[in-house]
Amino acid sequence: MRKLVVIGIALIMILVGFLAFSTPAAAEGKPYKFELHNTYVETFDCDGYTLVHEYTLDRYVKFFYNKDGYVKAFWAHWKERGTWTCLETGMTLEDNSDLIRIVDYEKGTISVIGVPQKITVQGEGIVVHGSGIVVMKLPGGDPNLIIHEGGQHPILWGLWEPCDLLPYLT
Repeated sequence: MRKLVVIGIALIMILVGFLAFSTPAAAEGKPYKFELHNTYVETFDCDGYTLVHEYTLDRYVKFFYNKDGYVKAFWAHWKERGTWTCLETGMTLEDNSDLIRIVDYEKGTISVIGVPQKITVQGEGIVVHGSGIVVMKLPGGDPNLIIHEGGQHPILWGLWEPCDLLPYLT
């Protein structure tokens, strides 16, 4: 999962390269906003059980430019709404996240603020929860380059894997 977090951060940075310099706002030095809405499905094999993570990811991105028309920073608000389902039992858990990623090229940092994962079991409460802030040095948002961390981040540090949900779904 830690690898997925780093890959997600890298993909955002690639997206910036394609979009940031081709907007009318760049020439004017004004903020530019766009939205992306996608649905994803991932499957995981867990000791003979198949877990399916299906979620919708809404991203709202805003670029900020310097007076020369170059991107100086951008933020992306990510809202994920989804479920984890065990195909063999039909049991389902709710999975939601709400976070903001801020890339600041002038400071050379990427910040992730909010709740990257919150999985709830009915009757038991939250069983997986990551929240707070992580600030990393650019270029790739490498977790080894963390300069500030506040809160709990089990996914980032590899302390949680999808198969850990198996007891709640069987």
